[in-house]
Amino acid sequence: MTTGTPEPSRRRSPSWTRRRGIPESEAQEHSPWLRLHEHLAVRHGIRADLPRRWERPLPDDPRNLPALLRQASAQVDRELSRALPESARGLTPLAVDALRRLREKPSSGVNLAEYLVLSERRVSRLLLGLEGAGLVSREPGWLDLRTRRTEITEHGRVVLGAIEQELRELTAIWLEGLEPEEVDALLHLLHALSDRPPSRQRRGPRRRLPARSAQLQHPVVDAAEAGDGQVVNVALHHPPRSA
Repeated sequence: MTTGTPEPSRRRSPSWTRRRGIPESEAQEHSPWLRLHEHLAVRHGIRADLPRRWERPLPDDPRNLPALLRQASAQVDRELSRALPESARGLTPLAVDALRRLREKPSSGVNLAEYLVLSERRVSRLLLGLEGAGLVSREPGWLDLRTRRTEITEHGRVVLGAIEQELRELTAIWLEGLEPEEVDALLHLLHALSDRPPSRQRRGPRRRLPARSAQLQHPVVDAAEAGDGQVVNVALHHPPRSA
């Protein structure tokens, strides 16, 4: 009879639903994914990267407003970039906004930077790319020759028309399920947030420098008795001599 050390009890790993933060009440909805995961992992040794919940901030907390706006803007830009037609491949959502603004009225780089809330250097690089693609034309301004007046070309209008057709379909998808009153409230809210004047950065209290001692302000060089080859002493412990 052979005696051996008993095998340690194996701790069961958390279930597939618990590892993904899915409560037990919703486990039934994920049962097809659970069966697929067991089939791939147990029989074939393959770990399936299955869909999971998106990480989103709670909408009940007003402090999550910046995060919600950033995530909504990123999602809209991502879907718009994927839906661009073949004639507009390579353009970014910022370039589309610039073309729509230039179609309304010709503009300079300074005004366009204020409209897009970007730096003038970044807008200049954006306009150089659009000019190279033949979508805009630039010429010196008639008031100030140092500025460049930018206009949209006929080719740019054709490309922008194809983009706006896709944009109308995407807008209908984004606003699906919302009432007209909710859409108006959303647009007014976004306009109110974007139209707020930039707040000035608060300055901290001015730090006062420590007052210098009168002894350090008037050093006296006692060189009257100094001979050749001797070091001149600086007297910091005596007030200045009167003339």
